[in-house]
Amino acid sequence: MLHILWTIIKVVLIILAVILGLVLALILLLLFCPIQYYAGAQKEPDTPLKEFSGMAKAAWLWHGITLRMDYTNGNISIVLRLFGIPISKLLKKIFNKTKKTTEKVNNKSAEINNDEIKSEQTKTTETEKSKSDSVETISIEQAVNNNVETDNALNDRAEDIYFENAIHENNFVVNETEEDVTASSQQSKDKKTFISKILQIIKKIIGFPFSIVKKIAAFVRKIRDKLHELHQTISRIRKKTDWYKRFLTHPKTKAALALVWEDGKKLIHHILPKKIRGNMKFDNEDPYITGLILAGVGMTIPMHKNKIKITPLFEQRNYFEGKLKLSGRIYGIVIVKTAIEIYFNRNVKFVMRKMRHKEAA
Repeated sequence: MLHILWTIIKVVLIILAVILGLVLALILLLLFCPIQYYAGAQKEPDTPLKEFSGMAKAAWLWHGITLRMDYTNGNISIVLRLFGIPISKLLKKIFNKTKKTTEKVNNKSAEINNDEIKSEQTKTTETEKSKSDSVETISIEQAVNNNVETDNALNDRAEDIYFENAIHENNFVVNETEEDVTASSQQSKDKKTFISKILQIIKKIIGFPFSIVKKIAAFVRKIRDKLHELHQTISRIRKKTDWYKRFLTHPKTKAALALVWEDGKKLIHHILPKKIRGNMKFDNEDPYITGLILAGVGMTIPMHKNKIKITPLFEQRNYFEGKLKLSGRIYGIVIVKTAIEIYFNRNVKFVMRKMRHKEAA
């Protein structure tokens, strides 16, 4: 029994060790295996400016995983490869296999459904025959019942006509008396409405000055409220500006911003391409514009360290030709190192805490 338990524990420990080893290997690869990238562009002479070709490629795990994007005359193609095999082909194979299996399943289900439909059709024909027999018997009984009901309906109708004539004679007498009553009530209503109109006119004449005073008071009240709101917004803005002044001039804030600036510069320098080479020839009908372009391109010399040959022609014609290639690499350990330095810095934590609780401060 103990031997069996020991073997089970040994197997579990071996599996855990393998899993931990794979996780550790993956972490080490992410940290120390660089992501290499390449890019290039080319513009042939005597072609429109939009018609150029370009390429961008990123590779990881010693080119085991690559992503390539090509651009030629407005057409873009993207290819992702896993150890040299395009993933699109792998997905197509998997899709075709699943499609075949689904077709087989659908064919089998269709055969089963056809058998079920045939059995249901036979059942329905039998039920329809039985229903037709029962409908014939029911129709005969309904015909007998309808004859009896028609005789009863004629007798009821004759009684209703007799009672309607009697009620009509009584209503004629009642309507004559009601007309006299309504005429007298209409005269009294006209007198009341005339008096009420006179009273309303008097109330309007008396209440006119009071309504003007109320409107003026309401207008003054609105102006006072608006001025109070404006004063409150100005005081809030002043408090916020004072808080930001104190916050930005604090020595810990200055130290945190300096650390972020330095680490950011190092990270950008690490990400930027290490190898750049190419050439460029250009010209314009106006020599002044050619000179401006040359001045703008000359400002980029510190970035590529004069590895791109720039030749202005000054032949007073629209011309552009060029070729550019660059490459670089990015290490995960550098990104993780800068993130740890920034996140665990005391001054940065002070800034984050202040920004979270700035309203309370």
